[in-house]
This record gives sequence, C-alpha cells and structure tokens, in this order.
Amino acid sequence: MENLQVHILSSKLIKPSNSTPHHLQNFKLSLFDQLAPPMYSHILFYYLPVEDSCNRGKNNVQISLLLEKSLSQVLTKFYPLAGRFVKDDLLIHCADQGVEYFEANVNAQLLGFIQKQPADTDVLSRFLPWDFPPAANSATSPLLAIQINKFECGGFVLGLRVSHVIADAFSMITFIKEWASLCSSDLKDMNQVISTQLSSYNDFVSVFPTRILSGPKFPPPGAANSADQVITKSFLFNEAIVTKMAETADFHPTRVVVVLASIWKALIGVSLAKHGRSRDSDIALSMNLRGKTALAMPEISCGNFWISVLVPLEAKRAEKMELKELMILIQDTIKSTAEQLALATADDISTMLINSRREIFEKRHLSGNEVDVYICTSWCRLPVYDVDFGMGKPCWVSHASKPFEGVALLDGKTGTGIEAWISLKQKEMIEFNRQLESMEPMLADKSDKNVNH
Repeated sequence: MENLQVHILSSKLIKPSNSTPHHLQNFKLSLFDQLAPPMYSHILFYYLPVEDSCNRGKNNVQISLLLEKSLSQVLTKFYPLAGRFVKDDLLIHCADQGVEYFEANVNAQLLGFIQKQPADTDVLSRFLPWDFPPAANSATSPLLAIQINKFECGGFVLGLRVSHVIADAFSMITFIKEWASLCSSDLKDMNQVISTQLSSYNDFVSVFPTRILSGPKFPPPGAANSADQVITKSFLFNEAIVTKMAETADFHPTRVVVVLASIWKALIGVSLAKHGRSRDSDIALSMNLRGKTALAMPEISCGNFWISVLVPLEAKRAEKMELKELMILIQDTIKSTAEQLALATADDISTMLINSRREIFEKRHLSGNEVDVYICTSWCRLPVYDVDFGMGKPCWVSHASKPFEGVALLDGKTGTGIEAWISLKQKEMIEFNRQLESMEPMLADKSDKNVNH
C-alpha cells in the first residue's frame, strides 16, 4: 500500500437545500452533549462497483452528483449538522454554514485493496476528511465533514467525521441511513423539496438541560497521553472464536461481553508485563440509553444519549481473573446498570452521567497514573451494513487510526463476528498481540495483515 495515492480533486461547503428558518437557528444542547468528548468520531463505508453495464456508467459519472444533491436535501432535516458550535452559549448556531465535502481519486482497485488489508491503518485515514482535524469545539470548525474516494474500478469509499458535540454513534448512523435512503430514491423523489424539519428536540433538552459544572474539565481521550506513538490495529473475532471463548462460561454471555472480556484479559497481561505488578484495572463501556429508560429521545435527531458504564477490578484480583470471571463481571455490571436506568428519573440519570464522567477523569488523570482505564465503545448491532446509497450495500465498514488509546467494536462483514479496533502505544501493541495469541492463536496479528479474514 506504499504506492497508494489519494488525490483530492475538490472541496466545498454543502448547505441545506432549504434555508433553516430563523426560529430554528439556535439549537440548544443537552447535558449529554455538554459532557460529550470534544473530538470527532469517524467511520468508513466501502462500496464495490455495480456489476451490470447499464448501471456502471451511473456509478462512475453520476454518483458524485447524487451524493452531493441528496446530502444537501437531507441536511434540511438534520440542519444542526450544517451549523457551528457556540461554546459559551452551549448551542449550535444553525445559519446553514455548511458541511465540508471533499472528492478524491484513488490509484487502486477497491477489491484488491480490501483483500490486502493493510497493516498500517494510517492508510485508511487517508480516506477521511482532513489530515489533521480542527478543534471539534471551535466556533469555526465544521461539525460534519465527508470525503468521497473514487477508485479506478468505479467503487468508492465514503469517509465521514462528525463532531461528538452534536452526534453519538446512533445519531450519526441514523443520519447516514436517512441520507442513503434519499440518495437511493428515484430522480422524481430526489427533486422533491424536503419540508419535514428535524423532530422536536426541545422536550428532551428541557429534561436534560446543560448545567454550570464545577470541578475538572473533561478533555478529549488522548489529551493527557504521552508523546509515545499510538497505533491502531484490527483483530477479527469470528463466530467460531466467539463461540469457543463463550464455552468457557456456564452461562450465555453476549458476543460483545465475550470480546470485551478477552481484550480486557489481554490488556491486564500487557499492564503486568509493563509494570511488573498488578494494578487496578477498569473498562469504561459506552452504553446507548435509547430504549433503556422511560425517557424518550426523538427517533430522528442529532445529539448524544449515552453514559459510560465503569467496570472496576482491583489489583489483587486482576492477575488471577479467568476469562469466565471477567465475562461475569462485565455482564453483571451492564445488567445492573440497565436495571437502574429502567427505574431512574431524569435527575437520577443526570447524576449517573456526571458521576461516571468525573470518576473516569479522576482515575485517568488524577490517580498518579496508578489505575489502568480502558475506554471502550461498541457499535455492534447498529445497522451499518444496511447503508445503501442505491449502488448496493457496503462490502466493508471500518474505523481507521486513532490518536488515543482505546477499544472500538464493529460487527464483522459476515454479521456474526466482531472486529475489534485496538489503539495502543507501539510497544504495548506487541505485548497485546502476544497476550491474545496465548489465549487464542487465531487472533494473533499475522505477518503484515491486521484483520484476519
């Protein structure tokens, strides 16, 4: 992949096809948005060229126009994404400033690129907007940026970055699905003016208003990292591996629990090898709150609605914990948190949110570097493989390199396995691979490939 070249052809600002009315131009944020990490989330969708000759011309010639036009139209519905963040007022100023939109050519065949699976995930980052993303909480930074990467074969990769201030994984995928649905409509539908505005968010914000918060600020995950380079690798836990590991338990853990427990056990081994002793070890798992509380959020909206579930493990227990015990610990914590949320009031949830963010901050940054805290997100079961822009469903959906340490889970291509995107410092990644291989040789980072399909 050393000769891979991504050449930016154009960049522009795409604005909503209908101007945002004046009374909607100040989009208030919720407490969840206020406490979201000031960073950009990203995702990549890979689309092979259509096979039949009739549609091949459409794929090569019209795809850009279709994507651009449908994006402009769907932004009428998701108009805050085209606005700008006003930090002092904790709102989005929605004056149709626009989303940044890039088109690029790639000197490669998409299928061949995917089959080679480059070990260097920095290559995948070339398909995302911006080599160096701007500050996500700046008043001048776009909240959404998109890059369309067109391959020689007619296939393309759609890369997207969105500010976490205005979107979590669920709302990001909701937006992408709405955009794809509109793009795949026929031309008659494409030319219709979208009059439906974003579902009312005011009731939700009134239940979870922003607050004046005392104490430490909440920096982006990588803000306090050392200068050591962080690298990202992807490991596939296919169905057979997940089933084999689940069999070590005498209950029925979820796929996510099995994979998280396996990764956590490997990370505990990394910490032991690094420090020569056991340390307190926590995983902080993001939990989507939609459908888990009696308080509803608009189905189609921007914004965040999640909390971090902290699963702690004391040093004296960490070294001796078996995989089965880690599965039980994670699953029981998730279950008990879900039970609390089902009965919780808005004030209860707000307190849980603030306390979890504060506890993570204190353990990561104020503990004298004596606690290992691993930030984990799972996008499993989100319908990322259903995103069809009219040229078929994606053949792959991926993350790319991240500048901070953490764990991100995505459903695998087959729909049954899980791809774990692990970001660690370089020396620790080597030990992590050793630890995984000791548990399950099929998970090891083989030769120059980092995704074992």
